[in-house]
Amino acid sequence: MRRLAVQHSLVLVILNFLQFLPCHSVYSPPLLATRTVREGTTAFRMDLMPLLRSQLGDAQADSARRISFFKEKEAYPFHILSDGQIGLQGALDREQVCRSGSPCPEQCCKLLRIEVRLATSQTREFYIRLLIDDVNDSPPNFENHIDRVYLSLSEDSRPGYELELPAASDADTPENGVKEYKISNKLPDNVTFDRHFLLIDSQWPLTPKLRLTLPVDCEETPEMGFIFLAVDGGEPQLTGSLSVLIEIKDVNDDTPRILDFEPGYTIRLNETTTSFHGGSYSRQQVARFRVEDRDSNDNGRVKCDIKPPPSVEPRLRADRYFEVKPMSGGPNLWELKTLLAIDYEQVKSFSFHIVASDFGMPRHSSSVSVSIMVQNIDDHLISITFWNGGDRRDRVELLENSPSGLKIASVEVKDPDLELKSEYGRLHCTLTSGAGLFRLEEKEVFGLTKEFNLRTVAVFDREQRDEHRVVVACQDSMNSAASSTATLTVAISDVNDCPPEFSRQLYRGSVPENSSRRKIVQMDAGNRIQAVDRDAFPNNRIVYKLQGPEAAPFSIDVQGNILVNGELDYEDQKSYRFNVTAVNENNASMRSVAGVVIDVIDVNDNPPIIVEYDKGYRFNVQEEISDIIIGRINATDADTLPENSRVNFRILTADGSGLDGFGRREADRYFRIDPNSGDVRVVARIDREQYQYFQFRVLAENPSSLVLAPGSSRLSASEPGSPSVTTVTVYVTNINDHPPRLCQTLSSVGGQQTRQTCNEPPQLLRVQFIDSGIFYNRQVLPRNTGALCSITKFVTRMISPTRPVFNSRKP
Repeated sequence: MRRLAVQHSLVLVILNFLQFLPCHSVYSPPLLATRTVREGTTAFRMDLMPLLRSQLGDAQADSARRISFFKEKEAYPFHILSDGQIGLQGALDREQVCRSGSPCPEQCCKLLRIEVRLATSQTREFYIRLLIDDVNDSPPNFENHIDRVYLSLSEDSRPGYELELPAASDADTPENGVKEYKISNKLPDNVTFDRHFLLIDSQWPLTPKLRLTLPVDCEETPEMGFIFLAVDGGEPQLTGSLSVLIEIKDVNDDTPRILDFEPGYTIRLNETTTSFHGGSYSRQQVARFRVEDRDSNDNGRVKCDIKPPPSVEPRLRADRYFEVKPMSGGPNLWELKTLLAIDYEQVKSFSFHIVASDFGMPRHSSSVSVSIMVQNIDDHLISITFWNGGDRRDRVELLENSPSGLKIASVEVKDPDLELKSEYGRLHCTLTSGAGLFRLEEKEVFGLTKEFNLRTVAVFDREQRDEHRVVVACQDSMNSAASSTATLTVAISDVNDCPPEFSRQLYRGSVPENSSRRKIVQMDAGNRIQAVDRDAFPNNRIVYKLQGPEAAPFSIDVQGNILVNGELDYEDQKSYRFNVTAVNENNASMRSVAGVVIDVIDVNDNPPIIVEYDKGYRFNVQEEISDIIIGRINATDADTLPENSRVNFRILTADGSGLDGFGRREADRYFRIDPNSGDVRVVARIDREQYQYFQFRVLAENPSSLVLAPGSSRLSASEPGSPSVTTVTVYVTNINDHPPRLCQTLSSVGGQQTRQTCNEPPQLLRVQFIDSGIFYNRQVLPRNTGALCSITKFVTRMISPTRPVFNSRKP
């Protein structure tokens, strides 16, 4: 306690000194007080106000707005109550508070950082140090082990060998920490354990050990164990425990032994093949035996193998046909089983050793010799093999149209169960499929076999059938179950002997006139041009050609599509007839011909042409007459179909629908043209004295749109110079519907001529008369014969030579 007081005084001196350091020095809040708290307490209270008054004064301390920890989380489990006291949340656990270290050397303590907000908004900070006294509340603990530890000891270890035991720790102070170690609950029993082991260095702080006093034997005692106790020095005394299991590691000191087999053991075994009907092979047990090894683990784990003599060829080795494997009846029970079907005709006996080895170090093994004698049974299928060109075949090729009697394959028949040549007379072979087309011809051979030649008895056409199945069946007359069949597929190879054939003799299609080049001609339904060559590839490749004088505008591609290759004009030719030839690409003599008719579809590609459009039309009409036809515009259209050749007429005016202001706008007032017949009709009275003639353009057009040929430079139907436009001139003829009038006078006085208007008093020497009629009525007297003129006292009387007579007087 004296040492703690000195340390406390030293801390206060240091903290007070730090308050007077310059502002750039490290600041540390002053220490308000140091208190001691006993671990486990729950009723802790510490009043801060007296401490703050001693540091701040009564006025500032009483006026403090808020008192709190600088960091609430770091102050846990302490907290500040509403009345300014420090309280405790739950019981105080010293080991939990100082688990990560203590700010006080050699002692567990808690530094609480207090933050005080004054009335002046200034903040002051202080420290309170709480020293925590320990109580013995934590038992010793084996931290690195949960509840059990495993140790191992080799059975060949000598006395004096030491096993280091785990040490315990105690979260309490050293006075309450671990003091000693003890052992209890010894396995397999106290006497056996104490005879072999001794606990040493059991006093703290030494590391406890277990010393071997007598060697152990794994085969007798495979494992030993005990409860390891750590006892502390506190009051009350607490104990920690740990279960310790010592595994006695085996040393490979025993050799495996194969039981139940005597040296030179012989087994008789029937050959085991698959059934005649192709059933799968099932492995058979040949023998079973026991293997014994008193060692444990890898030293007692045994593996058995078959070891054939090194002089045996690989295909006859016993390990290829047999295996040894443990049985489910126990770890020491093994069996010898077949791996493959054993055929007496291939191998008649086996000699080998069964070797039992353990997995210890060093390894130990033993072996026993075994002989197996294979017993022959009649179990083999009759083997039927087709040979051609030195190879086994299940498919051969025969060129079509080959002569009959040709050999296509050799048939080899074998029965492995027959050991004598004479026994092969028991085998009888026939054709069960293809007998009418092929035959078997037996031939004499040497060796244990029977052979036939397979020959044709017919001529084959691939186009009728491209392959045939030949089935050979052989039967053992001495064993009805011994029979077999084999199938050979005879593929008929193609010869280029079939010409292409069209699906019909005449194909028909249509295409619009003026179609662009490479356009596909649309054939009628079911009329697609297609020829079929019944030969096989590449003998069936076909090339199409068009022939005939009318085929020039067309071409044909490899798919049989007819393409436009020239200009088509319905008005020139309405249909084309030619031939299409299908030629075999590899044999030009193989060909066939079919007819083709292509109808040209008329389109509206010819504009109407006005008859003598370049000369124009001239009509006369008498003035003051209306609702009469004065003439007709005639036009033709080279198109054939009525919907394309029908012509409509209309007058082109200068109001936006005409020809750039040509003609008079008033033409629409006086004239109409029948859109279908082209008749020009006067629809209003015309005054010749106002209009002497009319001139306008008339357009002839189709009701439907005009389709021009690609690349055509033909003028648009409504452009000037087009044959669909002509000029119409209508002359208005005069009738005598206006009286003469004196327009002006010419007088001569003193050799000078003067002109006077009609409104001025004339000095009559010469009079000019004007009639507003047509030109021949406008002659000036005296040229106009029959005109009379009299002058009476400045009154002029004018008489027209025509009727009626109109008088005009002017002063």
